[in-house]
Amino acid sequence: MKYEKGSIKHLVLSIVTTDIFGLIVFPLFDWIFSLFSKNSFKYTIREHIISPLILCTIVAIVCWFVDKRKEKKK
Repeated sequence: MKYEKGSIKHLVLSIVTTDIFGLIVFPLFDWIFSLFSKNSFKYTIREHIISPLILCTIVAIVCWFVDKRKEKKK
């Protein structure tokens, strides 16, 4: 199945994939940094679920707008 850049389906797919990526990467990097800094790793809802969802959704929407503008210029 092919999604055209700039379409709503592409936006939804982009949001879902970046959110899943963020939910995996944010806690992983936090855990790795805690190993080097000798601090204990504490998994919190705000820092490891809510923040990545908000940040990754914003990044996906910005990238979608950039792709949409590029498609209009062509």
